[in-house]
Amino acid sequence: STAYDINGQLAKFGMARSGVGNSNFEKVRVNNSGALTTNVINPSAQGSGYLPDSQTDFQLDNVTIGSSQNNNTRIFAFDGTDISGNTNGEYRITMGNLTGTVLGYKPIGSGVFPQNVCSNTVNNNGGEQRLEIGDASYGGENANGVYEYQVSNSVSINCSTSSGNMSIVYAREFITKYVTQFYTTQALTVKKSLPAGSHVFRRTGTTGNVEGAQNGNYVAVFNATGLRTPGSGNATKTCVGNNA
Repeated sequence: STAYDINGQLAKFGMARSGVGNSNFEKVRVNNSGALTTNVINPSAQGSGYLPDSQTDFQLDNVTIGSSQNNNTRIFAFDGTDISGNTNGEYRITMGNLTGTVLGYKPIGSGVFPQNVCSNTVNNNGGEQRLEIGDASYGGENANGVYEYQVSNSVSINCSTSSGNMSIVYAREFITKYVTQFYTTQALTVKKSLPAGSHVFRRTGTTGNVEGAQNGNYVAVFNATGLRTPGSGNATKTCVGNNA
C-alpha cells in the first residue's frame, strides 16, 4: 500500500491534501514557475507532451524552455508508523521514467497513426530526477535549529493571506508542513499566543518554500498557545493554486 507521512498525507508526488485536517487528496501539477497547481491538463494535449488527466504522479508543466533551470521538489517525513496500519518495516521508493517533449526523446505524432519518429529531430533539453534522504528533525540549513516563520494573526484558511496580516514567529522544524509549535523568541522559550483555530503560516526567506506551495503558505489548526498536534487528525493543508 502507499505510505503515509507523519501528517497522514499520502506520499505521492502528484497528490496534496485539499482540506485542513481531513483525509481528502487532489491531483496537483507543477507549472513552469515551480508552483503547485490544480490546473486540469486535458488528455487532448497529450500530443504536446502532457500526460493524461488521470495521471497522479509528479508532472512538470513546462512547454516553454527558457535559459534557466526549473527545480521542483516534494518532501515527506516518516516515523515508522502510518494511518494505513503499518507500524514496522521498510519503505520502498519507486521513481518512474521521465517523459515529455522537452526531454531528449523523439516526439510522437498525432492522429490515428503516429508519424515516423525517426524523421523527427531529437530535442536537446534534459531532465533529471533525484532522491535525497536525510533526517527530518535535524536536516535543516540553520546550525542553531531555529527557523523564522509568519503566521496569521487571526483564524484564517485563506491561502492568499498577506504579510500585513501575519506575525513573525519561530519554530524548530525546517519543513513547513511539519511545524508543531510556534514561539515568539528565537530561543524558543516563549510560546506564541493565538486565537485557537485554523491559521495560515509559511517559512520566511527565499529557501523556505521547498514544495512550491501557493505563496509558500500552508494551513493547519493551532491551539491558544501556538501548538499544532501532529498526525492525521490535524494534518497540514498545502496551499495550491488553481492556474498554470
